[in-house]
Amino acid sequence: MKIAFRDIDRFLPDLSASVSSENRQEIITQAAQDLAARSWVGTFIAVSCFLIGLASARVYEYAFGLSLLLGFTMGISTLGRFIAIVRISRQQSSVTVGCNLLFFAATGMAASWGLLAAAICYYLGNNNQTMFAVVLTAGMSAGAVANFCIWRKLSIIYMLLNFVPILVVSLVVTEHQLQFLFIGVLIYMVYMIYQSINWNSEYWRAQIKSFLFEQQAQKLSNVNRELAVQMDEQKAIHKELDEGRRLQRQLFNNTHAGIIIMDLNRHVLDLNDTMVDMISCGREELYAAKAVDSLAADKDNRDLFLRNWKGTIDQGDTDFVWLATRYSSRDPFYLHINLRKIRWQDREVIFLTARDIHKQKMVELERDHAKDTLNRSQGYLQAILENTTVPIYCKDLEGCYIIVNSRFLELTSLGVEEITGRTDEELFQDTFSGFFNENDQLVVAEKRAMDSEKSIVLGSEKRTFRIFSFPLFDTEDQLFGVGGICTDVSDLKQAYLQADLASRSKTEFLANMSHELRTPMHGILSFARLGLRRTEQVPIEKLKLYFNMIASSGQQLLDLLNNLLDLSMLDSQRMKYNPEKRDVTADIGEIIEEFRAVADERRVVIKDDIESGSLMANYDVVRIKQVVRNILSNGLKFSEEGGRILVSTKTTDGGPLKIPGKVVVVSVADEGIGIPESELESVFDKFVQSSRTKTGAGGTGLGLAICRQIVEYHQGRIWAEKNTPNGVIFSFALPLVIGNQSLPPTH
Repeated sequence: MKIAFRDIDRFLPDLSASVSSENRQEIITQAAQDLAARSWVGTFIAVSCFLIGLASARVYEYAFGLSLLLGFTMGISTLGRFIAIVRISRQQSSVTVGCNLLFFAATGMAASWGLLAAAICYYLGNNNQTMFAVVLTAGMSAGAVANFCIWRKLSIIYMLLNFVPILVVSLVVTEHQLQFLFIGVLIYMVYMIYQSINWNSEYWRAQIKSFLFEQQAQKLSNVNRELAVQMDEQKAIHKELDEGRRLQRQLFNNTHAGIIIMDLNRHVLDLNDTMVDMISCGREELYAAKAVDSLAADKDNRDLFLRNWKGTIDQGDTDFVWLATRYSSRDPFYLHINLRKIRWQDREVIFLTARDIHKQKMVELERDHAKDTLNRSQGYLQAILENTTVPIYCKDLEGCYIIVNSRFLELTSLGVEEITGRTDEELFQDTFSGFFNENDQLVVAEKRAMDSEKSIVLGSEKRTFRIFSFPLFDTEDQLFGVGGICTDVSDLKQAYLQADLASRSKTEFLANMSHELRTPMHGILSFARLGLRRTEQVPIEKLKLYFNMIASSGQQLLDLLNNLLDLSMLDSQRMKYNPEKRDVTADIGEIIEEFRAVADERRVVIKDDIESGSLMANYDVVRIKQVVRNILSNGLKFSEEGGRILVSTKTTDGGPLKIPGKVVVVSVADEGIGIPESELESVFDKFVQSSRTKTGAGGTGLGLAICRQIVEYHQGRIWAEKNTPNGVIFSFALPLVIGNQSLPPTH
């Protein structure tokens, strides 16, 4: 097999270079020696991995013959690899013979290891020894890429011999985990092959460039030697050359970039005046030291310089930004460094050019810092805007919206694209356009925050907002916009009004209660004292009158206390009901008869319009009679002498009343002082009396509140409406039970 690095033929056209067959052979010889030099350590590592894998997995216990064969093959291949490396390194034979021997020895070692790793996977399955073998295979393959990337064919074959046996075993063995192992090994193998190709390309390009550069440098050196021979004969030319060198030195010293020429050990050989001024260091001080040691700002920058130095020596030109220090003051400053390896005065040197970019770098750092600060500030602002529960907006001085939060978008029912960059007049109707900008001009003119309260109809509901407008200033205290925070205070104001109403109602209730308690108690005490004083003086009929008055006042006091007890039990949900199926018309008729005597005394006529037949409903007879008595009692109380009260019943559909099915409606209409239309709802609230009754017949404002709770418990509804021409009509509805229909549930 004839050795042929075909890579050189592939890259020479890419580099627009042509070499003779002798030069081509020189490059190949150098590549072969590099290949041999890289293979020393890999030889020891491969043998060590093989022995470690064999010992740790104990494959010889399962396949002794295979283990013996693989060990023998590995030993022979290792010996052959050593011989090949020595022959190539010492050039004891032709490069072709040494490389052929190295090729077969390396592939033999790869095959030995690959088969051993496959045997470990096959016999041991998915365990730690298998994973260890795979890791060793990956390491050996990575080493192969580093060792043999110069010879792409050898590198790829080496990796295939390492990995393919494992892949085959992973497919043959049905264990689930080995299938994942197959995928991982396959991906890693493809990656390493790809990496080997890349490194092969980089090596040959660098090798060819280096050879061409050296060739050109050699040509220049030859020319210089020829010129030196002719120096004695061409003094005029020497003078011109001296002048050229002087001009070159002058140009070298006066260039804007600092220049240092160093040997490969980083010792300074020469530098220009620009570099001396840049680092504030004397030439002799810098000549006596290594440039990097005297200029690095800190350890990190020293390491950065060393990495790029090594990269320049190995690969070519490098560019990087470096933080250096001025030699005298130790002030840090930024430099843009270019390192280039060249031949100078018959030796390889590093040519360093430096540009002072400190001001530019400071501007970039300040800009980046300002950008980071701005991004954080914007993040904070956005988080605050989106997580607050109130609408917030910001406008510029032209009234155009800059920023709004999601709550503001919900309030206006607009999208952020619709609202940004537009004014209130462009977005809203006339009734709404001035809602957010009424105080904007004052805020801009006076440069101070302002607070205002405004109401607006949203949908069908009137809402009240408190708008806090404030000026927006930039970092230079220049006004650039107006911000606003909108707080919906509708519920707060309503709660305040309700609390105020409740407070007034409570005060009125306490005043009425004290009066209502005092009146019957005063009657009881007065007639009791009068009876005690006149027990022996007045006839028995008079004493009976006194006792009747005492009993009447006591009954009035008892009724009042019962109302208070009922209200307390209703509020605490301790009221007990005993619903049963009863005839509403019969119970209403009984109550009318109870009140006829009282009505006759007050010369008030009670008429009834009761439907014929039975109207059956499910209710607690005691409580429903309590409701009817309360309504009828109020009608008598506020009716004038000669007035009329009409008690009626009717059946109707409960749909308009939001009661399912048929209902019976019981109504009591009087011709008394009536109730203002604005109070027809509130008279059913606790402690509330009509404004027309507060100075009339008295009362606590509890009776109708109790009636409403009783009726609503029975799934009914109670209401009041004006009577024509005077008076009021109180009505309540209860669900009817039709035929054998089951009783409706109470709640």
